[in-house]
Amino acid sequence: MDHTIPSHASMLTGLYPILHGAHEIKNKNVPEIKLKKKTLLLTIELQELGFKTYLLSANSFVNPNFGFVGFDSFYEIPVSSDFSLLSNEEIIFIGKLLRKNNRSRIAVAKRLILTGQYKLFLKSALYFLLRRICYLIFRLPLDKGSKRIIKEFKKIMSRNPDEQKFILINFMEVHEPYFMRDIFTEEKVNNWKTNEKPDLKLVRKWRERYSREIEYIVQRVLDLIKVLEETNEFEKSLIIVTSDHGQLLGEHGRLGHGVFLYDELLRVPLLIKYPKDAEIKIMSKKSEYISLVKLKQLILKVAKNELKDDGVLYSETVFSECYGIEVKIDELKTEEEKRILEYWISIV
Repeated sequence: MDHTIPSHASMLTGLYPILHGAHEIKNKNVPEIKLKKKTLLLTIELQELGFKTYLLSANSFVNPNFGFVGFDSFYEIPVSSDFSLLSNEEIIFIGKLLRKNNRSRIAVAKRLILTGQYKLFLKSALYFLLRRICYLIFRLPLDKGSKRIIKEFKKIMSRNPDEQKFILINFMEVHEPYFMRDIFTEEKVNNWKTNEKPDLKLVRKWRERYSREIEYIVQRVLDLIKVLEETNEFEKSLIIVTSDHGQLLGEHGRLGHGVFLYDELLRVPLLIKYPKDAEIKIMSKKSEYISLVKLKQLILKVAKNELKDDGVLYSETVFSECYGIEVKIDELKTEEEKRILEYWISIV
């Protein structure tokens, strides 16, 4: 699994994409890809065990609309700022104009003025100005919502200290874009279609920013741990830090993720801290593999206090699946199209 929806579905169901079905097929692409087998979800099983479940997500694909249900509370970092000057139809219209005019705001502004759409021109100008201010305040795109997530995490941990909690957090910091007005997405799609190798100067810049994002998100994860320590929850918590996929930044002459099965996309970090009082034997099976599909079983066994060793993580055989990914913006439904295009124009 080398992109968001299939990987998260596998972590929460313990199933590979071919079994849970939340993956692309020839005539079915984002945003139609959704997890449907809700009864298999880890969150629902934990609720039955008495856990309060929370989802804190900066990823527009990791939310109940895509089948990730079973959460008592859902906190989403919005793709856009909280102000709403443009309607859904206007967001879609401006986004398409930007695409047709090579992302040139000046060309779009001229088009609106020449066609007599003065009100939309003024609204759009104010929209982009306020968005720029918002980006400066929240340090975008370096910070893609992690500080706001941590703020919400503090609120959750400060409430009901005796409550058993399962909290799933999705950070977006190491995901593109890496610059304001970044052309990574366009270069990525062009790379997929033409097989042309990306520009080395751009690749170097993206790699530098990628490393910077990693350093930044490491600090935010440490902030989360600090909250757990301050609330006396660290020692008794099961903490898992991992990723749904990697990123290609010029390796193999490729960019991005979603359509390849290279090691750089599949071999992701996995850090696990067990509860202090749990007597769990740490196995070291260097000849075997660990798949993210095993996390559900591990978490359930810890929740039931049934885990004696972490051998449940290992397998002699694991699978990597990719069914491709293609967002056909011109065919999207209005609400989903608005969400995706709003994110796209937010980096222009």
